[in-house]
Amino acid sequence: MIKFIQGDTGVAFDANNTKLNYLKRKDDFGARIQKLREQKGLSIQDLEKKLNINDDYLSKTENNLTEPSKFFIHRLAWACGVEYEDLLDDLYYVEHSDILK
Repeated sequence: MIKFIQGDTGVAFDANNTKLNYLKRKDDFGARIQKLREQKGLSIQDLEKKLNINDDYLSKTENNLTEPSKFFIHRLAWACGVEYEDLLDDLYYVEHSDILK
């Protein structure tokens, strides 16, 4: 069992109170995805089709209502023509982004 401590520290502890790292996304995570999509000239529908995802998943992600998977971030990088590592660094705090690499 893992218990998460919310807040700016990005700290989690397992059942033995061993400190773990976990991925902490930036507060404007969804806005950053929306900005990237718009910079690439894509509508929500265009990008959803390119990603082959449900018609409301991207909208929910842009509104910070989902926790995107590693697979989704990989696909998003591909669909927008950016490097995966660069997208991770833009969306997540750098000290935690190594978890998904």
